[in-house]
Amino acid sequence: MGHFLDSKRKDHANADGKMTDAEKVAFLKKFEADLIPPADVAPWKRGASNAGYHYLGCAKTFALMGKAFAKANLSMLQK
Repeated sequence: MGHFLDSKRKDHANADGKMTDAEKVAFLKKFEADLIPPADVAPWKRGASNAGYHYLGCAKTFALMGKAFAKANLSMLQK
């Protein structure tokens, strides 16, 4: 969302490009508060990664997905 505010996309809140940095920060805080339920804030902040391709920065998640994918592939090959 921060990228959209900076890029002045016509379909987002800063379409005219007039938001100040403080207004962008306030908008992003509200956006996050509306998006993430209060019960999920602590785990999100504890495990969030700055890399968008990591699910909460947790390699274990990818290992479990890979294992499940491999098992599914093996079961299809054995049929």
